[in-house]
Amino acid sequence: VGDKEFLEQVRAHNIRWRRWLEEELAGLGLSPVPSEANFVLTRFPGGAAAANAANTHLIADGILLRDMKAYGLDDCLRITVGDEAALKAVVQSLATFLGRSA
Repeated sequence: VGDKEFLEQVRAHNIRWRRWLEEELAGLGLSPVPSEANFVLTRFPGGAAAANAANTHLIADGILLRDMKAYGLDDCLRITVGDEAALKAVVQSLATFLGRSA
């Protein structure tokens, strides 16, 4: 019984914060790919160079995302749905990188 309750809590968390993240990324001018998973893949309009520069900026802020070069998606970064504080930090860092407000 406990496992089912925990699974439902995790599922609800992922749905809520994945939707929030997709909306925030779109609001920054990025192109999140609709997902049902525990991560969001987002495309950068400036292509591979922009995704790489964003990743470098995020790393400097202490945020580690997965680049998708190994999958042939050089213009994308993958963001795991974490807790609220971590997701807000990602969005704030990307907003700073893009010269926008979060």
